[in-house]
Amino acid sequence: MTDVAALLGVLTPEDIAPVLGCTPAHVEELFRTRQLPGVKHGRSWRTQVDAMRQALCAQALQTLAAAPGEPAPDATTKRTSRRKPLVQP
Repeated sequence: MTDVAALLGVLTPEDIAPVLGCTPAHVEELFRTRQLPGVKHGRSWRTQVDAMRQALCAQALQTLAAAPGEPAPDATTKRTSRRKPLVQP
């Protein structure tokens, strides 16, 4: 993360990928499919630290709220990508 990005509280896919354990390209796919909050600035994607924190907390709560043996509510939606969703059923 650059100094300017740190001051603004902005994250790039390269910043997020190691935290999620995936590639920056997969993070961009999550932005495109709106599974994670992000905006495209030119050719690159950006997100705010607070927005990412809220999204990840919301996904964790949905997963915990799902009854044992049942998928989380968002995990049942049809995917347009062949990649695995961030939250596994």
